[in-house]
Amino acid sequence: MAANRSWTARVASRAALGLLLFPALAGGGCATEPEIPHCVDNDGDGSGDPEFYWDACENGVDCDDTDPTVSGADADGDGTSTCDGDCDDADGERNLDDADGDGVTTCDGDCDDGDPGVLAAENDYDCDGVLADDDCDDEDPESTTLATDADCDGVVTADDCDDEDPASTPVDNDADCDGVLTADACD
Repeated sequence: MAANRSWTARVASRAALGLLLFPALAGGGCATEPEIPHCVDNDGDGSGDPEFYWDACENGVDCDDTDPTVSGADADGDGTSTCDGDCDDADGERNLDDADGDGVTTCDGDCDDGDPGVLAAENDYDCDGVLADDDCDDEDPESTTLATDADCDGVVTADDCDDEDPASTPVDNDADCDGVLTADACD
């Protein structure tokens, strides 16, 4: 009997220790599980790191959880996120779709993805419809073209005394194109 009592005393003391360590057991209920984050978002963009992804994150899985500019969310609503390759997730017009079927997307520089005849920005930087090689200033859609202004001085051929010389004067200022301004000419 003495051996039985010592065994009973040991069990009782261990049970008491368990109640001290796990008070929820005293009420007969289960201990509450510790809070485990459902979504680990290291860069704060609302999308979760797939390495530590337990449950749905607000904006889905993040393909680069060290860069807050890259996210699984589709901010502009065009159907593509930056993780999927959207080049500008703040602009729904710039995406990976090729609406006009010309082989160039707006992310690749299609100036007008509704018209397959409109050039890509790599050939027409200002998207004015004039190839860069034929445009006097391909960063200004209002600039003249080589066809209308051969010396690219901003004066069209018909109004330029010498359209091969950007230093020449316009006809309006030198009516006989002799290099002397009309206001200063004696003839």
